[in-house]
Amino acid sequence: MLLPALVVLLAVSVTGWLLARQADGAAARLAREQRTAQALKQARDALIGFAANYRNAHHPDADFGYLPCPDLNGDGSAETCGTKDETSVGRLPYLTLGLPDLRDGNGECLWYAVSGSFKNNPKPDILNWDSTGRFRILDETGAPLALPGDQLGLAAAVIFAPGAPLPEQSRSPGDGRCGGDLPASAIQHYLEAIRTRSGKGVIDVTTAITAENNDRIAWITGGDIYRQLKANGAFARHIQQVIAATAGCRSEEHT
Repeated sequence: MLLPALVVLLAVSVTGWLLARQADGAAARLAREQRTAQALKQARDALIGFAANYRNAHHPDADFGYLPCPDLNGDGSAETCGTKDETSVGRLPYLTLGLPDLRDGNGECLWYAVSGSFKNNPKPDILNWDSTGRFRILDETGAPLALPGDQLGLAAAVIFAPGAPLPEQSRSPGDGRCGGDLPASAIQHYLEAIRTRSGKGVIDVTTAITAENNDRIAWITGGDIYRQLKANGAFARHIQQVIAATAGCRSEEHT
């Protein structure tokens, strides 16, 4: 009778150990997802704040609503990105946004894509609440999501948490705080949710998490920016000045 009892005891112990390991693994995955979600939210809030305060900060003669270019050389700062109206993808410019080098749950720095219709350098000819984004967000089935706050249901910008490298991806640590790979040449080793690096047309970004894509994303629409702007007293005064100036010009035309 002793041997069967020992076998049962051993089986119970092994089962308990396996369940404990599974619980620990689930808790670790949840912690990684929570850290990723928090980093994406912090980056999103900072980008909307940057756009809503663009005219107030260091650009008193510009309009409100511009988003920064990505970091293209790994120094943490935004710079000139491509030509006018061209979309750009790189790392999140955390220094420009006054942030730490935000990391996802796997310790990877965040990435960021901005529409040419919203970026600040070089600027589009016109930016206002009628401006539309360039990113079409696809759901798990590949169908486009109609995003509120944009006439065409598109996103003005997307933030990416790249997650752990997939088997076919190779990442170099380098000397910088966010690695040594330059975004312009290494995007395929970090991002799977977006395949196009630049352009002036609409670019697809998927939310589907699969064996070929472990990116988590957050997005911003023009409506998100202008909702924040409505609470900005400086923006209201700016609009009043624009209306007054336009009325003055029309009055002069009829005299």
